[in-house]
This record gives sequence, structure tokens and C-alpha cells, in this order.
Amino acid sequence: MRIEKGTKHRIILWTLRGIGWLSFATCVVLLIRGRDFIIAFGRRNPPPLLCLASACICLAAAYLMQKKGPPQRLRIANLILMSFSFLLFGSLAEVGIRMFLQKTQGFNSMQQMFNPNPDGNLPTTSHHPLLVITQLSADKRLIYELKPNLDLSFGHNELKTNSAGMRESEEFSLEKPEGTLRIVGLGDSGMWGWNLHQGNGYMEVLEQKLNAESTHSIEVLNFAVPGYNTYQELQTLQSKGLAYQPDVVVIGWCDNDYQLPFFMYSRRDHWKEPGSYLLSLMVTREAFLEKMTPEVLKIGDIPENTVDPEVIEFAGEAGVRKSLEVFKQLSEEHQFKLLLFGPLRAEILEICEEVGIETLNSFDLREQNPPEDCHVFYMHPSACGHEILGNFLAEELQARNWIP
Repeated sequence: MRIEKGTKHRIILWTLRGIGWLSFATCVVLLIRGRDFIIAFGRRNPPPLLCLASACICLAAAYLMQKKGPPQRLRIANLILMSFSFLLFGSLAEVGIRMFLQKTQGFNSMQQMFNPNPDGNLPTTSHHPLLVITQLSADKRLIYELKPNLDLSFGHNELKTNSAGMRESEEFSLEKPEGTLRIVGLGDSGMWGWNLHQGNGYMEVLEQKLNAESTHSIEVLNFAVPGYNTYQELQTLQSKGLAYQPDVVVIGWCDNDYQLPFFMYSRRDHWKEPGSYLLSLMVTREAFLEKMTPEVLKIGDIPENTVDPEVIEFAGEAGVRKSLEVFKQLSEEHQFKLLLFGPLRAEILEICEEVGIETLNSFDLREQNPPEDCHVFYMHPSACGHEILGNFLAEELQARNWIP
């Protein structure tokens, strides 16, 4: 069967249009869903930039092939104008991305902490301006700590600290009252209660549940500070927590505890970063996320009078192991129970087993299938997630006979 020339022209025209719009739709879906969306028959998705190029070429060719519409020369002029518009839009998008990141990323850095404004008012660019609630610590191993006697809104949530700099609404005497069992919590933003109202963290839930079910008085002291790693938690116990004579010490674990403390990062200058942010966002998400990550301060940029060299020495897996070894030694010397609690992966479980520290893995809660919106296994659970974790911890402490 012979196909007429006009029919061939229409078939090619609509094929180009179909491929073009399909490629464009694929590009949009990939940019929105990323790797979570598998569109190819294999295991790898086509690159979004390739889909966009295919869409532009096919739709441009179809536009030039159509018989109806403006003359050929005008069509070519329109394509040139459209290409210039794309370049202009891309340039504006690139500048916009860099401007946004420059304004919102990299605050809460040591440079700001060391060089606050003369009037004491630090610029805030988020609902969680950590520099407003923290201060440099006299202990160079801690670097920074919570300010005492706070009573303010942080991330639209009530935040109070007592005179000892704990996120607690009440004061605790150094001398432990007779007949009282004390639990000291050491952790970072997860245990501290990120994005939570005062009193809704899992340590507060733990205290309420234990006091409701125990004949003894239970005091839970939350020494957690956002951004702390395992080494800082150890130093908090030595410099502050031991004075309160704890019977139980709970270390709140998070995978970022291997890293250097939060304020050991510097603000990145996004205007000087090479390459294209827009292309990184479209083609390689990993490269874009890397560009957004703050940079660790170089040793020479850290003021020696504010940071102890041990802080850097105790980072990484080896540093966590050394910190936990000291934790174990202190628990034997001061006769308190020690528990590492949180979403524990194989690496940290192995370290704890070798060091001899008891663990409670929140991943065990998967069997209970907690609601997704509770974010139980995320570093910052929601209020219902903290309630689940607090009850889980309380039941486990009772099951181990650590609570009379």
C-alpha cells in the first residue's frame, strides 16, 4: 500500500509532537518525584536534561514542519526568540537559586557566634534561629550551650530553660531528694524536642508515665542540646550531669552523632560556587544537595581559645567508640545504669556490644506499625512520635527493673 506524501508528513509531524510532549511530561515528573519514580523498564530513569533536550528538539522540528501558521522565516525567528527566552529564564533561575540559598543557608555558624552584633541582636532568617537560644560555653569541649532562663517562642513553640540551661520548666537541686530516682537525658535536637511545645518531648512523656506507675518519685533531667554529638553529650555528663547524682543515664542516639558539632560548620558563599545550581538540580540531585551543605571549618579558622582539639579528635566512628568507652567507665565508677536509645543501625549496635553498653532500638517499634505522620524513626519526631517513644522507653526501663 502506497502512502501519500501528505499522509507521511502528518505521521512524522504527529510523531514528533507525541515524542516531544511525552519527553516534556517525563522531565516534569522526574524533577518532581526524582528517583522515587521509575518510568523506564530498567532500574535507571532517563536524565531529566536529556528528556528536556528531546522535547525541545522534537517540538521545534514539528513547529518547522507544520504547513499552517506563519511563514518559514518567521517560524525560525520565533524559535530563536524562544531559545533566547529559555536562556534568559535559566539565567534568572540560576541567580534566584543562589540568592535564596545565600540568604537562607549557612546561618547558625561559628563566625556569627564569635562575632555577634554589638547590640546583641542577631539576624534571624528562620523560625529556628539557634544563635538566639545558645551561647558560647566556658567549657571548650562543649563549645556552646543553651542559654539559661529562656522564656520565648522558638519555631512558633513555647521554649523555657531553667537556671542550669536545661529545657525544663522547673528547677532541680543538686542534692537528690531522699526516695527520688533521677534519670539524666543526654542528646541532641531529637531528645531536646525540635518543633515541639514545652513539655511534649519523649523525656517528659517518660517522666509522666513513670511517676504515674511508680511508688517512688521520678525526676527526669533533660540536658539535650540541638546539634550536639556523642562527645559533647559525654562532656555534658561530666561537667553538669554527674553533679545531680543520676541513677539512670539515657543517651539519645542519631546517625549525625558521628559528625562534628553543628556550629563547626561555616557559611558557604554560594555566589563563588562553580558550576550551575540549576543544572545540578535538574540532572544530579546529589550534587545540588552537596552544594547546599555547609562546609566544615578548617582547623586554622577555629579560634583556639574557644574549641578544645579533642572535639575534632572525637568525631567519626572512632571518636564515638572512644566516647562510649568513657561513658561505660563513668557508669561503673558512679554506679548508674546506662542506655543508648534511638534508631540504631548495625554499626552503632556493634560498637555498643563491643564496649558493653546496653541499647534500646526504636526500630523495634516497626512491628507496631506507628502512624507515618508521627515520624517515629526520623531524627525529629512529631508530638505523637515523642509520645510513642516516651512510652516505649518507660516500659523498657520498667521491664529491666531499673525503676523500682
